[in-house]
Amino acid sequence: MKECTDVKKEAKGAIIRLARHLEATGHACEARDLYLKLMNEYPESEEAFEARKSLLSQAREYERRGMVHNALDIYRILLLG
Repeated sequence: MKECTDVKKEAKGAIIRLARHLEATGHACEARDLYLKLMNEYPESEEAFEARKSLLSQAREYERRGMVHNALDIYRILLLG
């Protein structure tokens, strides 16, 4: 029987992998939701740190494309939690 900490570690890994896959296949909104899930449920984890970095990259890409409102939404999330 697996320890709870092992299951949580596997869950965090699965969520970040799925979020990255979704983002890579053009599903940025769905990926953002999973990144937020990681940040909310496992705030001190390495996966949450990676999620923040990915969200920052998303915001920069939105900004580059002139999608300022989308970028601002993500920046607010990152700054205000």
